[in-house]
Amino acid sequence: MTHFQERLEKDIEHIRNGVIAIAKGAERGLENAVTALLTLDTDLAYRTIIEDNPINRQAEEVDRLCHYFVARHLPSAGHLRFISSVLRMNVELERIGDYAANIAREAATIQHPIEDPIRGEIERMAKDSLRMYRYAIAAFAEGNEEAARSTMKSAKAVVVEFEAIYEDLVRSGGSGGSPVKDLLSKLIVIYMLERVSAQSKNLCEEVVFALTGDRKKRRPVKVLFLESGVNLAAQIAVAIGNKAFPESGIYYTAGLANKPIDDALVSFMEEAGHGIEKQPETRLDLNGINWRDYDVLVCLDEPVSTFVNEVPVGTVAFEWPIVDASAQGDAHPGPERLREMYREIADRLDDLMETMRGGLTEDDHHV
Repeated sequence: MTHFQERLEKDIEHIRNGVIAIAKGAERGLENAVTALLTLDTDLAYRTIIEDNPINRQAEEVDRLCHYFVARHLPSAGHLRFISSVLRMNVELERIGDYAANIAREAATIQHPIEDPIRGEIERMAKDSLRMYRYAIAAFAEGNEEAARSTMKSAKAVVVEFEAIYEDLVRSGGSGGSPVKDLLSKLIVIYMLERVSAQSKNLCEEVVFALTGDRKKRRPVKVLFLESGVNLAAQIAVAIGNKAFPESGIYYTAGLANKPIDDALVSFMEEAGHGIEKQPETRLDLNGINWRDYDVLVCLDEPVSTFVNEVPVGTVAFEWPIVDASAQGDAHPGPERLREMYREIADRLDDLMETMRGGLTEDDHHV
């Protein structure tokens, strides 16, 4: 090994050790924050808050070392990927340290002990989030691609735990004599723990990228179009989505009246370059829908509340008044009205999908 190579590897190891030091500090902060929460140890909570400051300083130092490494070695290929990943991991680790401090702040102000079953659920969620975080850091320290990919799969379980505890807390409200402030603190805590899991998944993705150059393909957005009446606008929206944004989304329709597709609509869409009858079946039974399965709900003629009592956590809902609800009896709109609906849906869907995906993919295109 040449002197240049020895110096390069020494600098890489220095950076790696810096990242691991930050990770251990954030891990200790998470452990102490959860302990302070469950034991109402105010002193431990306050110490955890101020111990976030050294983590921030260490993150600044790792950032400096990375930029110095680039200037000194002009890295390429694997070394450049490593530095690129470390810079992103540095931000994620600093955030995890902030999450620990936020949990500690809630632990310092909560007024009553957390009782079962919520206590047990939070404790279990904390253990799962911390386990995932530790596995992510171990994968980085060992340069273990397989371990990183395996750890990423654990994130879904933590999301399920978060949703279950969230619903339990909302359902119980301030019962049992606990003040509303304590309820809000518990909600903040479980959200922070879910974020730890999400950031741990991001850490694993950076490990995989540093080792292989692979980036995880973004999951298509699942969009459900809801229409109470004659199923016109929803079919137009699905057809536009399938043609204009095939890689960015998967599109479905559901409605209160599951009527057959109008012949005039079929003819109009064929002229516009969409073969509706050749599209895969996307119409769903409204009664059998699991709303959590969808990222976006779009209501085309009625308020959201007409279709769903409560929009799940993790799902967003929009009201696009494309169809006049008072004119739902008109099952056969003329070509001009169909063109108006088409243009408005295309414009709205274009804006939605570009925003959801942060820009179009290579295979997506405007209508």
